[in-house]
Amino acid sequence: MGGDSTEYVLIIAAVLSSLYKIYTARNNHLFHILLERVREDPLMENEEWSARDIQLLAQRGSTKWVLNFIIQIILVAAIAWAFNWKYAAAWAVVFFFLCARIAKYIINSVGMAESLKDIAADIDMLLMRFPSNTFWQRLRDIVDDLRYPGGVKHNDPPGPDKPVDESKILATATEAIDAEKYKDAITLLSGVIARNPNNFDALVKRGLSFLLMDPEDYKLNQFSLKDLTKAISLQPNNTLAYETRGRYYHVLANYAYGTANESGYCSKALNDYYKVLELNPKSSKAITEVGHLLEQSHKLDEAIAFYQRIVEYIPDDSGIWFLLGRAMGKTNPQKAIEELSMAIKLDESKAIYYATRASVYSKLKQHEKAIGDLTIAIQIQPWSLFYQQRAKAYKAVGRNDLAKQDEDAAKRSHEENIRPMVDD
Repeated sequence: MGGDSTEYVLIIAAVLSSLYKIYTARNNHLFHILLERVREDPLMENEEWSARDIQLLAQRGSTKWVLNFIIQIILVAAIAWAFNWKYAAAWAVVFFFLCARIAKYIINSVGMAESLKDIAADIDMLLMRFPSNTFWQRLRDIVDDLRYPGGVKHNDPPGPDKPVDESKILATATEAIDAEKYKDAITLLSGVIARNPNNFDALVKRGLSFLLMDPEDYKLNQFSLKDLTKAISLQPNNTLAYETRGRYYHVLANYAYGTANESGYCSKALNDYYKVLELNPKSSKAITEVGHLLEQSHKLDEAIAFYQRIVEYIPDDSGIWFLLGRAMGKTNPQKAIEELSMAIKLDESKAIYYATRASVYSKLKQHEKAIGDLTIAIQIQPWSLFYQQRAKAYKAVGRNDLAKQDEDAAKRSHEENIRPMVDD
């Protein structure tokens, strides 16, 4: 009897020891996963949090999982006892020693969803008590990302075997960016990148989201630059990453307007857009941005020369003729009329083309021609600025009565916030 008691004590000790090893390994694994995600999450940068809080959550999740495991063991032991299964205990010892040996693999797969579900429930309880606590709100999103890779929220969970459709997640993230919900986009894209760190589209979109979330935030800017530069390293011949990073530098140049940093950002943006043109010489976006950046850098002659080279290569693009004419209007108004007339010839539907040519006519004191162009522009698009511009032209020819009518029309216009690129 004594020998049997000793045997049972050893069996119980072995089982408890194995369970403790599995518990501590599971706890450490959960803790380090959560801690790593929190530390890498840029949205946590300004939050007050403690590693101890995360450790307590991991302990609670692990404890609940192990207790559930123990209950299952007790049930198996009860069944074995009921059937007088003589060697069931011995086999149980072998099983749990094996579990202890391969605990690392068990931890990474078996029961992880249950532990994360318990942690999510604990966080939900905390949010009921502290609904405005942004740290717990963000940690809840991180747990959701771990439970349902790709950022699927807890109120719309997939089944346990449901594959993650990254294309849908990327599409949803794009919609969030378009709606200026950059934090939501970052959450979705971070889930994709957590699964696949080399997902080019996710890196580009997250880089853009970091930038647009707050262009003046230095830390977010660094995250943006890191994502975009990595995307370029993954696909060095893809224009999208260069174009997006060029936009990144251009936005920073605009925020640094008038400072010593402006020219540096403009130069870096130009380098990226020149790379886009090297890969795709007909990229209208890159052409437009290069011209803007050269003008912003007070390199008007270079901008004009650039546009002239482009129109020789793409002579049927009205937009490039327009950009050339607008830039030329600052140095050679008579020549600018020719360029803008070519733009209008190629596309007569753009009100801005007529309004810009009208501004050049006004510089040449040809106010009647300016009035004619502005009348066409207003017919196409009745912007308040066009009315104001035509009112000035009417005053120049002594038609104050018509000028007053245009000034009143400008006040009634519903387009007060729209400011097309017209040079006064």
